[in-house]
Amino acid sequence: MIEPVGERRDFHVLTPPRAAWPRWLGRRLTDADLRHDGNAFTLLRCGLAAAVIYTHAIGMTGGTDPLRAVLPFAVSRLAVLLFFTLSGLMVTASFLRRGVGEFVVARALRIVPGLWVMLAATTVVLGLGFSDVPPSDFFTPVNLAGYVGRNLTLTGGGAYRLAGVFTGNVAPEVNRSLWSIPQEVHCYLTLVVVGIAGVLTRRRLLLAGFVALVGVALTPRGAAVAFLPLAVSFYAGVVVYLWRDRMVLSWPLAAMAVAGGLALPAGAAAQTGCALAFAYAAVVAATVLPAGVKHWAGRMPDYSYGIYIYAFPVQQAVIALGRTTTAAANIAASLAIVVPLAALSWHFVEQPALALKRASPRRATA
Repeated sequence: MIEPVGERRDFHVLTPPRAAWPRWLGRRLTDADLRHDGNAFTLLRCGLAAAVIYTHAIGMTGGTDPLRAVLPFAVSRLAVLLFFTLSGLMVTASFLRRGVGEFVVARALRIVPGLWVMLAATTVVLGLGFSDVPPSDFFTPVNLAGYVGRNLTLTGGGAYRLAGVFTGNVAPEVNRSLWSIPQEVHCYLTLVVVGIAGVLTRRRLLLAGFVALVGVALTPRGAAVAFLPLAVSFYAGVVVYLWRDRMVLSWPLAAMAVAGGLALPAGAAAQTGCALAFAYAAVVAATVLPAGVKHWAGRMPDYSYGIYIYAFPVQQAVIALGRTTTAAANIAASLAIVVPLAALSWHFVEQPALALKRASPRRATA
């Protein structure tokens, strides 16, 4: 997942002296890069959400992704990992600014309202329009306990099906994309623990812990733990924020990092290396764009969350209706439906919820 952050004005900015750096290699990250109009993080997140649609469209239509010959994982997996990195970068600022209580409230207001409305809407529409079972059997606690109950409470557990829905599709699932949202919440909880322990104010200690986390993820046992790669990507963002005064934005370094990650042998090393390399490249891409593009991106509405949570059921519905048979057609038809749904979610659910957060008193922390 990918849960979009929406807290771009919450950066707790440092202004340390900056060492000289060769102009041809890049430039240092500046305070201006972390302002709401100093980057294209919202635009990048929308692009990542579209990348998830790309992978799902190929799988739903029985195709083969040509990019798998280059990447050690699916494009959708890479997109989720990059979402986690951006999330770690941005919510760390929120935690340091708000403190534990307000941070938890802010995260809940960002995730829960949009998720709950989506669950209610998709359940009703799919139950009445796509299920093979009668409504009296569909709208029962037993049938809804998995998809609605487990995802409503963010407990996860692979509950992505509803009785009689999409039974003729390649995979009869309602919304597999929801798997990442509980994992994102788990990352937030670990950040709260780390913050309460005072580690966020001791960045060398945090960096050492991150290096140890990467080391564990590279071991055979660590590679078998599904949460670890997500945690590595999330804390990569935390490290970038805490060490932002030393961060270098360099296209040559980003290109070399990506090339190095792709050259690693298959397995945990390639997956971890590519995740970190592309994370760095994503931060570079979002911050070194022309000022006009970043200013425009800073003003655009954040439809990324809505695109992410509505795309899968819409793609499945389009296939069930027999409207598309190829991945390209599915992507085009799905985006034509998903983007308006994401706009409705943002303007009538997510943004009003964020307004409640902004209206609450804020506490500054040391």
